[in-house]
Amino acid sequence: MSNPSAAYFQPGHTTIVKSIKVGEQGGVLKVTDTGTPADGTVIDIPKGALSKDVTLSFGYNDGKVENISEGKSSDIILVLSTEPSISFQQPVKVTVQYSSSIKPIVIVGYSSDDKGRLHLIDMGSWDKKHNQVTFMTFQPIMFTWIYSLSY
Repeated sequence: MSNPSAAYFQPGHTTIVKSIKVGEQGGVLKVTDTGTPADGTVIDIPKGALSKDVTLSFGYNDGKVENISEGKSSDIILVLSTEPSISFQQPVKVTVQYSSSIKPIVIVGYSSDDKGRLHLIDMGSWDKKHNQVTFMTFQPIMFTWIYSLSY
């Protein structure tokens, strides 16, 4: 790590819980009743996001975010992948569920690169009433979020 005090991702094993074929018309992948951290996730691929058919897969990684100096980790690392590997031509929305026992002031999303470094990702919307947050991505991604519980 270039900054020894920075938070980082220690990868574990990735488990894919659901896959669908999707193409130029887009589609929606919903994860329910798997008994995994991926439950409650909805991935919305808009029309025009893909120029060819791909297999879109979604799951979780049992690794851990380490060295968080402020906030609380969600303890959930989710994985969105495609086969073949592509970039999306339109932003893909990934809506995740978070625990109703958490009362965050801010939710900050992070992607993890292949060296475990964390990078900010765009939050599209936050629905506090339904305990959901939506992140936007133009590429397959491994991501997590951290809650800020105070100022």
